[in-house]
Parts: sequence; C-alpha cells; structure tokens
Amino acid sequence: MECAMSQTKPIMPAAESSVQTSRLGDADSALQEKITLLYRNTPTGCISVVFAVGMVMTFLWSHSSRAGLIAWAIAEGLVAAVAYLDYRRFVRIGFTADAPKRKTVLAFASAVAWGSAPLFLMPAALEFQVLLLLVVCSIALSGTVYFSYLTPAFYAFVFPLLLMTALAFLLQGGEIQIILSVSMIVLLLAVLRFGKNFNDALTRAIDVGLENKALVTELTEQKETAIKANFAKTRFLASASHDLRQPMHTIGLLVALLRNRGGPPEQNNIIEKIHSATQAMENLFTGLLDISKLDAGMVK
Repeated sequence: MECAMSQTKPIMPAAESSVQTSRLGDADSALQEKITLLYRNTPTGCISVVFAVGMVMTFLWSHSSRAGLIAWAIAEGLVAAVAYLDYRRFVRIGFTADAPKRKTVLAFASAVAWGSAPLFLMPAALEFQVLLLLVVCSIALSGTVYFSYLTPAFYAFVFPLLLMTALAFLLQGGEIQIILSVSMIVLLLAVLRFGKNFNDALTRAIDVGLENKALVTELTEQKETAIKANFAKTRFLASASHDLRQPMHTIGLLVALLRNRGGPPEQNNIIEKIHSATQAMENLFTGLLDISKLDAGMVK
C-alpha cells in the first residue's frame, strides 16, 4: 500500500451555461478536497508502511527466500519514497491537474508491491501463510478507507492486491488455501461495496460543505454591501444637513416677520398655527439629521 495505512458540449442559453459552469466549479473543488484529504494522511502512512514491511520480514526471514524478501522490501521502500516525494511536491505547489493521475499510478504500484509478497514469498508453513494473509488483509482494509476518496485510485489498489493474493493461495493447491483464496474474492466484493458507499457519503459531505461555504460568502457580501449603502446614505444626510436646514430656517424667519407685523385675530391665529407646525417640523428634522450623524460616525 502506498504510504497510506492511516485512516482517508452543446450550445446552451446563457443562464443554463452559467449553472453548468457553477456545477463544474463545484466538482473541481470537491475533487481538490478529496485529493487534499489523500495527501494529508501520507506521512503517517509512510511510517505505517515501514512498520508493516519490518513485521513481514521478521516473521518470514527464516521461512522464505531472504533474497526475495530483501528485493521485496527494496521495492516497497521505493514506492514509499516516491509517494513521500509526491507528498512534498503537493505541499510545495498544491493541487495540479495531474494529481489524481499520479495518485492512481502510485496506488497501482503499491498494490502490485504488496500483492507480490504472497505471490512470490509464500512460506511453506500454513501458520505463516495465515500471518502473511492477515497483513495483506490489513493493508487492503486500510487502503480501502484511504483510497476511497478517489475512485480510480481505489480500484487501482484493491483489484491488483486482492486478486494477486487470491491467485497466490490458489496456486498452493491445498484445501485450506483454496478456501482462503475464495475468501479474498469475497473480501474484494465487500470492499468494493464499502468503497463505493464511503465515496458517495464523502462526496455528499463535501458538496454540502462547499454549498454552505458559498452561502456564507454570499451572505457576507450582501451584508457588507448593505452596510456600505447605509453608511453612504447617513454620510450624505449628515454632510447635507446645512443645505437641508437652510430652507427650514428661512420659513421660520418669514413666519416670525408675519407674527411681528400683527393683524386681525383670525390671521394671527393662522400664523401661530403655521409657526407651531414649522417649529415641530424643524425639531423633527433636526433629530433625524442628528441620528444620521451618529450613524455616520460624525458625532461621538
């Protein structure tokens, strides 16, 4: 397993084309998120692979070809080294269009390396065959969780690994080995189902997360736009207070002149009502302008 035993065009109307473009953008974002999750587990996976290789060499050292074990360990080390260098490249430059392809190729190389262990290093003793099978099954299950993020890489890993393991036990010819070979086929069917369900669930979760992120961004932009519009309004009113107050002040002066001139009682009564209404309107207008100044930050 590749450094990863850890746990993860027809013409259309403008509006329809915009929706299609948005969906393609979401798909690209979801793919990038999946690839990021894959690479995030690489360092821990490298440590796990080293441990697993050491364990296989320990219990097979006296029960299999030592030259074959060394060659196999070197092959595993090379795959792990390439995977780690690819991880460092991803950290340095981020997601690129060929990242899914690179991950799929590494998954296949990892599967072939692990699948070659039971195929070429099968010990004669049944108990050690079972131990080797347990290691391979652990690798397969861990890889199922890990590579389920990317469907092509998942298929490139589980098919070679489990089919090569099934073939290795089938070639042994014993009754128990044939049963173990069939069990590998059953395990393959199970992990295929699990991998599909896992990928579907992950895709839905990522899509929901991207939709929520887009909604939050849209609401934030709308809020900022409303705040700017309200601030511009209040600053305009506050800045224009002098020009807006001047007509009210002129009306007040004219009413005061009429009051000073005197006249018939009925005329004076009307003038007083005009004066009261003018005063009330001026007070209300002054209050509104003061509130605008406060909103605009011109009064503290």
